[in-house]
Amino acid sequence: MQLEAHEEKDGFKVWLTDSEIEEFCDVDDIDDRISSALMARCGLRSKEAKDVSKDDVVKLEDGTYRIRVWQGKGAKYREVPAPRWLADTITTTADARDLHGGESVIPYSKRTILRRVIARGEELAEERGEEGWKYVRPHDLRRSWGTLLVSKDDENQGVSPRTAMEWGGWDDWRTFRDRYLGKLTHDQEAKEMESVSWL
Repeated sequence: MQLEAHEEKDGFKVWLTDSEIEEFCDVDDIDDRISSALMARCGLRSKEAKDVSKDDVVKLEDGTYRIRVWQGKGAKYREVPAPRWLADTITTTADARDLHGGESVIPYSKRTILRRVIARGEELAEERGEEGWKYVRPHDLRRSWGTLLVSKDDENQGVSPRTAMEWGGWDDWRTFRDRYLGKLTHDQEAKEMESVSWL
């Protein structure tokens, strides 16, 4: 977990590791699991996550899944890759609830998503004895997703910043770099150094 003080408000920006995201999303409540995963595994903003319906889950010919974001920030459309388990969970939940058309699978508001993310962070802070969890907000899940997309480690080769920006709906490199990318860990730096022949 990385923390950095906000420049213009109290609190911290938080970047979670892949294992910390797994832990954060590992909850019994299906709505919390879906909403957290939409932000942490698909990079959706909380407003975008609350609007996802079964109809927004698309399976491509190659067997991969996408989440369609019809009204992203600035009314932009984009398609974001989604883990199969999440796509299946959204579809199964919508079917079980007999949701039709564009009915959202998440039954609560953006404000409730915020409250539930804060509650999960406080729960983990108490369980793990790590105060940093108390600062996790929905946007930190998206921030962590963006950083993990471009990060290289033993299990992840990373995607190009251009691809991450396309999936995340970011218009310019400077915004993505300055507001979303965390500092490289020592392991990430070591992995990057492996790609430089003279090091």
